[in-house]
Amino acid sequence: MDPKAYPEVKFSDFWIKKQKNAFEHLDVDGDGFLTEEDFTIQVERVIKLSNLSNERAEKLRNAKWGGWHAATGGGKAKFSFEDILEGLKATVNGSLREPGVLEADASRMFDSIDTDGDGKISQSEHAVFFESIGINKDLSPPVFAKIDTDQDGIISKDEFARALIEFNLSENPDDICDFYGPMPK
Repeated sequence: MDPKAYPEVKFSDFWIKKQKNAFEHLDVDGDGFLTEEDFTIQVERVIKLSNLSNERAEKLRNAKWGGWHAATGGGKAKFSFEDILEGLKATVNGSLREPGVLEADASRMFDSIDTDGDGKISQSEHAVFFESIGINKDLSPPVFAKIDTDQDGIISKDEFARALIEFNLSENPDDICDFYGPMPK
C-alpha cells in the first residue's frame, strides 16, 4: 500500500506501545539504547543460528550495516526510546511517506532476514529473525502468517514492505502490530 494512503498518525497510546515493543526487542543487549552493538549481536546470532557460509555472513553483515548507516549517517550513535519516538514523530507524517523511503528501509531489512539470498523469507528465516532479537521462535508462525498475505508459505519483498509500512503508519490494532514480536498484554 502507498504510504501516503494511510491516515495521518495521531500518536495514539497503541501506536506508541507498538513502537516501544519494537524498540525493546531491537535493544538486544537491554541497555535502554539502540547502538551498533545491538546490530552486531543480532547479526552474529543470525549467522550462528543459520550456519551461514563466510560469503553469506558477509552479505548479511553488509545488509544490516546498510540499515544502521542509513539511520545514523555512518557515525557512532546511541538512541534511547525517547530519541526514536521523537524522530518518528518528526518524520512519520512527512518524509517517511515520500516515495521509496519506507520501501528502501523494508528492502534493507528484508535482505538482512533473507539469509539464503533467494529473494524470499521462509518460515525458518523469519523464526531466526525473531530469535536474533530475543523472541522465542515458536511465536514466529502466527506473525509470519499475517505477513504472508497470499498464504504461499513465503514472504515476498512486497508482502514484507506492506507489513512494515502498515506497522509504522497504522494505528489500527487489527493491522500488523506484532511485526517485532507479540505485543505485551
